[in-house]
Amino acid sequence: MKLLIPILILIASFSTLAEPPPPASAFRGVLYGYDVAIYVHPIFGSEIGLRIVYKAGNDWIYIAEPTFYISEVDTQAKTDAKFVELIGLINIATYNELNPISQEPEVGEERMQWLLENKLTIVNNELVVN
Repeated sequence: MKLLIPILILIASFSTLAEPPPPASAFRGVLYGYDVAIYVHPIFGSEIGLRIVYKAGNDWIYIAEPTFYISEVDTQAKTDAKFVELIGLINIATYNELNPISQEPEVGEERMQWLLENKLTIVNNELVVN
């Protein structure tokens, strides 16, 4: 039992370890107010992952990496379908990891800041309130 506790602590702390910066070819954007990057990441042999990381301070933090095998994507249609499937899994993981659970402030400066962070986007060079 004494050995099990350090192992559990090690496993829990592994998920928050900083990642190397994502490659220049990564797709980058902002989700839930965090800079994120998604990129193809070779794992082992014919297994490949679509890894997503987010920036916290100066560090990139791992969120998820759904995987697939090269043999699953041997046509354009299969590749496109697998891509949509993996993005769906990434959306779930990103929501669970980054979506703020806190209450919306009701009034005042705190409400204005919350609106800026959570309701404002840019579409076709115009500010849009969602």
